[in-house]
Amino acid sequence: MPIKINFLAERIEAEAARRKDPVLRSGWWAASLVLLVLLYSGTLKMKQMKLDAEIKGLESEYSTWEPKEAKAKETITKLREVEDKIGALYNLGTNRFLWGPVLNAIQFSMIPNVNVTLLQGKSSYVSKEKETKKVGGQTVVVKPARVTETVSLTIGAKCFGTAFDSRINQFKDALLSSSFFEENITNANNLELSERSMPQTDPAGGLEPFVVFNLQCRFPPVTR
Repeated sequence: MPIKINFLAERIEAEAARRKDPVLRSGWWAASLVLLVLLYSGTLKMKQMKLDAEIKGLESEYSTWEPKEAKAKETITKLREVEDKIGALYNLGTNRFLWGPVLNAIQFSMIPNVNVTLLQGKSSYVSKEKETKKVGGQTVVVKPARVTETVSLTIGAKCFGTAFDSRINQFKDALLSSSFFEENITNANNLELSERSMPQTDPAGGLEPFVVFNLQCRFPPVTR
């Protein structure tokens, strides 16, 4: 019976042992894991590149709209300013000081021997721009634009006869007692004698002496 000798048996056993080596298997698993990580990282990188491209596209699109947005905001701001000014003018026009009630009050406050010769009204206006502040990056109006109106009136008159001071005070009291002046002149000092002449006679031949006097009336300022 022939004897078979396998000269490769040792090599085959060594190869089989090498394949069963746990260190080698761990190396293969580690290499596979690294490969998977690399593939996953590459996928994430591609997604990031895609997102970066989309962001750049959106930024480019926004850059074209940004000047239009700034122009629109500027237009809205100017429109609001115009609306505020129109509103202030409307309030001033509808609530302005009226001289008709003044003339009517003077007409029904006349007393004997006092003749009004001068009515001089003066109106002054002081405007203030609106007050704003920044809130959350937006401009908020704290106080709207407004106008303060100050009105004064000079009443010039002649007082004939005698007891001039008494008659002048009587005329002044009659004015303050009228409903208009009583409502609008809260302080009697705002209607005062500002000028009074010495007694004189008419150069044209009048015999009755008279004095010329002025009453100064200051109405309270009104802000609208």
